[in-house]
Amino acid sequence: MSSKTTTEIPGSSFEGGPKISKLILGFWKYTAIFQMRELSSFLKMHKATTRFLSIIFLSLLQVTSAFAHSTAVSYVVEANGDVTVWYASYHGGGNEGSVTLSGPVTVTLANNLFVTTQPAGITAANTTQATSCSGGSLSSPSSWQGVRFTGLAAGTYSIALTGSFSALWEPCDSSISSPTFTVFLDTGTPLFSGIPADINLTAAPGATTAVATWAEPSVSGAAGPATSTHASGDAFPIGATLVTYTAVASDGKTANVSFTVTVTAPPNATPTAEAGPAQAVTSGTLVTLAGSGTDTDGTIASYAWTRTGGTGDVSNAFASSSVQNPTFTDSSLLLDSDLPVTHVFSLVVTDDDGATSLADTVTITINPPEDTTPPEQPTNTVVITNDDSSLTVSGNAEDGATVEVTFPDGTTQTVVATGGTFTITSNEPQQSGNITIVVVDGVGLTSVPLVLTAVSGLPVPETQENIASFMQTRASQTIAAQPDLIGFLSGAAQGGIDMSATQGSGNFDVSTGAGYPVWGRLLGNWSESDDTENKYLFGAVGAHYAITPDALVGVILEFDHAIQESGDVTTEGTGYLAGPYLVAKLPDQPLYFEARYLVGQTENEISSDGTMVAEFDTERTLASVKVAGTLEYGELTLTPSLAATHMKDEQQSFVDAADRDVAAQSITTTDVVLSLDFAQPLEVPNGELILTGGLSAIMSENSGTGFAESVIPSFDGGRGRVHLGGRYTPDTDVVMTAGIIYDGIGADDYQSWGLNLGIDIKF
Repeated sequence: MSSKTTTEIPGSSFEGGPKISKLILGFWKYTAIFQMRELSSFLKMHKATTRFLSIIFLSLLQVTSAFAHSTAVSYVVEANGDVTVWYASYHGGGNEGSVTLSGPVTVTLANNLFVTTQPAGITAANTTQATSCSGGSLSSPSSWQGVRFTGLAAGTYSIALTGSFSALWEPCDSSISSPTFTVFLDTGTPLFSGIPADINLTAAPGATTAVATWAEPSVSGAAGPATSTHASGDAFPIGATLVTYTAVASDGKTANVSFTVTVTAPPNATPTAEAGPAQAVTSGTLVTLAGSGTDTDGTIASYAWTRTGGTGDVSNAFASSSVQNPTFTDSSLLLDSDLPVTHVFSLVVTDDDGATSLADTVTITINPPEDTTPPEQPTNTVVITNDDSSLTVSGNAEDGATVEVTFPDGTTQTVVATGGTFTITSNEPQQSGNITIVVVDGVGLTSVPLVLTAVSGLPVPETQENIASFMQTRASQTIAAQPDLIGFLSGAAQGGIDMSATQGSGNFDVSTGAGYPVWGRLLGNWSESDDTENKYLFGAVGAHYAITPDALVGVILEFDHAIQESGDVTTEGTGYLAGPYLVAKLPDQPLYFEARYLVGQTENEISSDGTMVAEFDTERTLASVKVAGTLEYGELTLTPSLAATHMKDEQQSFVDAADRDVAAQSITTTDVVLSLDFAQPLEVPNGELILTGGLSAIMSENSGTGFAESVIPSFDGGRGRVHLGGRYTPDTDVVMTAGIIYDGIGADDYQSWGLNLGIDIKF
């Protein structure tokens, strides 16, 4: 519905207005009755008052001409709407005013537009200022005036009712400052507000529509919600589309408002050219360019190829082409030594709207024919075995080629022959065996394999360690195998064959008796511990001469052969010792003394997995002294003794089979043994049974140089040893022995025990 507003007359707050109005009315009355003659007399009588009214009248003319006798109404109408403005007058006079409509179109209607009949549906309305003089409600207006405006354009209008000075309508009560007009609007068409302005959009590239959104307009005076040809959020085609909203009032009157949505087509998208990936081919090979193009809002209409550069000759390719995938063959390179050439091509595409792309380029490389000749075998090849048994292979090969070396353990390593030379070292130690060398050139051709034999064996430190361990074990075995010389003077030495076995070891002993100036001994033993096995064979021959009944001097020649197998490493050697000896007895006392000093050499070899690693020699010396006696207590015999033995074995420096230097090293062993043995006969029905045993205190000191230091026994120092057994002699010349041994008393990190069973055959 259209809105209505009642507005007071501007300037109605002037407080003297009512009194001045009465004075003016009175002034006109007196003018009509007394005419001019009487007026003169009246003015004389009211000289002061007349002067005052004149001033007021002139002022009133100035004031009322600016703001009196008018009212304004503002309201909104829709396009093509019909509006009738009604206004009521509370006086009985005729209409001398006029109505002015101000808005988008200003319309002024002349006066004398007077409607005396109250329109249907309109009742008299009294404003808050329209009260009777007695305070009651006013009756209906005495007359109605109205004016109708038709075909108005949409917009906001202001209606002014203006009357002349002579048509001043006097309020019914002087307390009311100004006349009030009540404006009525008849029932009109529905009224829209918030109508959207025209909308202009541009479609996205490749799209033929665009989505428009707006705030829905509001409507009043309608019987229901407004309808529209389109809704906010709809997709609109390219061009102008009229959007219309329609509302219907309860009396059937219809109101329409419209605005336009204009969608502009997007600008044509630029196509994109793709010249394809770079290619590298052999001379004489057909080349096909992989050109393509894309257009987001259309299709590709044409292709334009142009050769723009390169080191090759344009006559071997093409200058331009209009096909999508042109081809060419460049056969200008004939030798594998020719340098590659290039061709650079540019592609531009045009779409179905005539737009052209930026140029995209591609480079084609023409390579010379491949080399089909395999490289030569490497030359000047040298194999060096390093101290850690790794192998270093060096030599000459085709410059830039890859050299593949397969070592004896089957591993393969590669190196590039930069500048025509190469050097490569195996990552792991190697055993002796074959080395295979192959040269591979840049195109994958391989040379005839070159096979070399490498002599590697053990790393030098491992070789030294095995030799040191071997010398230490052999020294201990040699000391233990030394024949007892005191027996030649005391008569205790007896010839025979002695065989025995202990845990993890065994031995045999063949010796002559004490009654011969020339004597001999043959002894062998073997032992096994963890992954190490030792075998030892010892022989000795000697001769002596009794210079007194209590003294013997003689010479001794000893020989031995030792084998030690530790894992896949075998060390063995043969050697000798020779020198004088002395045996003496304290006269009239069972106290004996012996001494010997021997020197000699050994020849040895060490191998790994059956392959010779090295041969080496040693020089050795042995010196020993011993004091022993016997004490008889009935049938119990005690034999105290003190013995000291010193042996040194020196390995000479040498060059192993891999042409590596191995430094010298030595082993020194010193044993001091204080023993107390006993023998106690026991009665048996047949033969002779003797209980034997003893206790020994042993001081050992081992030292060495080089890797020999690493094999010094962990029990180096003092320890104790105890043994207990028996010897049974039947009525024959056979002696059977048995016993147990425990060694390591007092040593925290060493202990050894064993069971001994033996048989002696006397001769």
